[in-house]
Amino acid sequence: MICSCDKCKGGKLDPSQIAEATAYNVLPFPGGLPRIALAGNPNCGKTTAFNRYTGAHQHVGNYPGVTVDRKEGLLTVDGHKVLLVDLPGTYSLTAYSPEELVAREVLAPEDPKERIMATIDIVEAGALERSMLLAVQIREMGMPLVLACNMMDEARKGGITIDMKKLSEKMGVPVVPMVARTGEGLDEAMRAALSYGTQKEQPGMLRISYGPDLDPALDEMEQKITEANVLTQRYPARWVAV
Repeated sequence: MICSCDKCKGGKLDPSQIAEATAYNVLPFPGGLPRIALAGNPNCGKTTAFNRYTGAHQHVGNYPGVTVDRKEGLLTVDGHKVLLVDLPGTYSLTAYSPEELVAREVLAPEDPKERIMATIDIVEAGALERSMLLAVQIREMGMPLVLACNMMDEARKGGITIDMKKLSEKMGVPVVPMVARTGEGLDEAMRAALSYGTQKEQPGMLRISYGPDLDPALDEMEQKITEANVLTQRYPARWVAV
């Protein structure tokens, strides 16, 4: 059962709230309270999912000063406390916009205690191609990822079908159908993220080919980055090279 009682409301949590939650019934995690991130493109329904998970009462949409701020909420999953971090809506992790910078910093924090256990990437079922860049970049970082195909009700009405099993095999991650507005798939996505994030053997980073012109250069850069230890304490050398 997943709930969001008064103590599990969303918003920026103060240290006393986190300490209280950490004091009892917490899943085993090196940083204490397990952190799950919600990622997704702008207007993919991510904020709706966050509100359903945490009970937070916030505006849905990309208003100035809302999605750029990091939002957090406590929820209970099968009796265990979990900290949910709502990332800004972004199309990629390239560090050009404030939203992209914040998302990248949360996914790869300097403080190991703030490390994310797993990420639920909310993708729009009717626009998978547009949504996959962010998902691929998160996988290239080597992070446990769950793909949640949101707005499945609209996709079904439009005659769109998604082979969840095949998509899961191609990406190497769990894939679940979701309708955040009604709550469909929310429990399944969260449980998949917690299960995936606590596995002893993680899938490792996704390595894809960027073509015969770029691959040799990336291989050379990856080797040099590894030897020089450039940002490798936070990111895979391959990801830095890309």
